[in-house]
This record gives sequence, C-alpha cells and structure tokens, in this order.
Amino acid sequence: EVLKKTIVFVPKFRQGFKDIFERYAESTGKEKEIPEQFRPEFLKMRRSSIKLYGLSDAIVAWTSLMEDDQCVPLNSLYGILMASAGMFALSLACKHAIRGGIELAGAITLEPDSVEIYGPALNKAYELESIHAQHPRILVGEGVLKYLNDIIAIPISNRASAHNNHVAKQCLKLITKDSDGRFIVDYLGSEILSIAPDALPEKEILIPARQFIWGEFERWRLAGDTKIIQRYKHVMEYFDDRLPGMSVDNTTLAI
Repeated sequence: EVLKKTIVFVPKFRQGFKDIFERYAESTGKEKEIPEQFRPEFLKMRRSSIKLYGLSDAIVAWTSLMEDDQCVPLNSLYGILMASAGMFALSLACKHAIRGGIELAGAITLEPDSVEIYGPALNKAYELESIHAQHPRILVGEGVLKYLNDIIAIPISNRASAHNNHVAKQCLKLITKDSDGRFIVDYLGSEILSIAPDALPEKEILIPARQFIWGEFERWRLAGDTKIIQRYKHVMEYFDDRLPGMSVDNTTLAI
C-alpha cells in the first residue's frame, strides 16, 4: 500500500518541481520599470539555469558554477532553495514526508546533452539526505554555505557583483540552523512567508501539513516506535516555532 501511494506521488512531485522552476524563470514584468538602455543588462542578470531529472523515487535539481554569465549560478541556487521550500511544505500537506540534501561540489554530465550528473556533488547531497537528515527536512551542506559567504565577501565593483551580493544574502535568509546544529532549508521561515505568502495558504497547505505531522506522531506513538516518534516530534517543534499562532485541532505535543 505504501509503495502504491509512493508511485502515485512521485510523478506529481516531480511535475511540481518542474512547474516551480518554470515559473521562476518567467518574466515578472519588472523589466518594464527599468530604463530601456539598462533593460538587456537587467534581463541578463535575472537568468538562471536549473536542470532537473528523476532518479528512482528521488528528484535531482542542479546548476553549474561554470557559467559565462556570473549571475546565473546564484540565481539558480536561489531558485533551488525556494522550490525546495515550497515543495517540502506541499509534500507534507499531501501526506508524504521527505528528506533532502543540497550541496556544492564537483560533478560532470554523463553525456554531452544529458541532464544527469555523476560525481561528489550528487554523492554528498545523497549523504546529507540518507544519513544526516534523520527526519523530514532538507539539509544544506557546508560547501553551499562557504560559497555564499565567499560571494558576500567579494568587494562590490559593478552592478553584477552588487546583484550577486544581494542574491547570496537572500539565499542565506532561506537557510537556518536546526536544533541539532545542522543547517536546513527554512521552509516556513519569515523570508519564505514574506516572499511567497500566497504559495503557502494556511487552509490548503499549512494546516493539512501540520495535521499530517501530528497524525504520524500519534500513529507511531501508539505503535511504540520511539525512533520514528522523535523524528516527527522534531518536525512538529519546527512548525510550532515558526507558526505559533496557527490553530490546528489535536496538536498538543506530549511525550
């Protein structure tokens, strides 16, 4: 039964990621506010390049730092963080708890026109998800954090470097330190909720997600599985810390 539900969920989850990335790449219309002589530069600085493919029941999204346009990697990383945050909350609302890992390291494509990659980047992201995450969350690796801080440390010398400085700071706002010291995508943080309030409606996503977490906590409490109980306890504590005023029935945490 679990396998059947997973088979149904995975294609929808992949499509959800694809839809978010496509919307991220769409024009916002803000270029019309830019003086015509600066508009091509503005549009160039907004470019992103995110590759996406399925691997068993997982999704791999990646971008290359080896881009001629220096703004593309940071724009793409920001898009990956935003999409990961949105899809994580949505997956909980759809009654599927997921884990993930985002890391920066070397990799190559398997074929010239392929989107599939091979190398340390994939291995390290998988290690974050499969070994270190432990409970539903998306871990962010040290390589990503170092990259963002290195970008911020570069002196601003032109509009492109100013743009990168700003985007790097925005990326860091999407990341927070969890209770165990690990860095995670802050999928219910103030930055996400302020940027995309309509993308995470309380009635359709946040309350169903919180109810699912509570239901799983209760299910495994009754089964006596203390290991899984602790996993969902962590997620509930994160929810209640980020959304303390949200009203949900049957959510008193007791253990």
